[in-house]
Amino acid sequence: MNRHDSAKLGKIMLVCSKTADEVEKCLRSVGGEIVTVNDGEAAITQAQRATFNLAVLVSTGKTMDLAETVFNLRDISASMRILIIDERHGARKSQADLIAAASPNTRTLTLGDLPAYLSVRSVHIPRRSSGRRHQQKSEN
Repeated sequence: MNRHDSAKLGKIMLVCSKTADEVEKCLRSVGGEIVTVNDGEAAITQAQRATFNLAVLVSTGKTMDLAETVFNLRDISASMRILIIDERHGARKSQADLIAAASPNTRTLTLGDLPAYLSVRSVHIPRRSSGRRHQQKSEN
């Protein structure tokens, strides 16, 4: 996909209670319409008012935690892709990893991984495959 083809990227919601200049810069580099909100409650309100192709969660504020924000967004739009930016340290799974595993079309990335992910995948989050889709019957 051409990076300048913003029509295919659609609307992107950036959820951050703090400044997230680097994340916003990465998102602007791939195009699309970016709507920035300050917290999880505002994200829920925006998702109820408009359709978003992607939500990028950096920080959700004090009134609504990450899990509550992700699961409420998922309830509003099952097809919306969600990226959680998580600066985890070490090989241990973080809370964000556990939330992403429990929510379809949701993935965690570090800020350092985001530019490469966006350029390679053009904001496409692959569905988890059970491996059964491509099996053929061997009985004749």
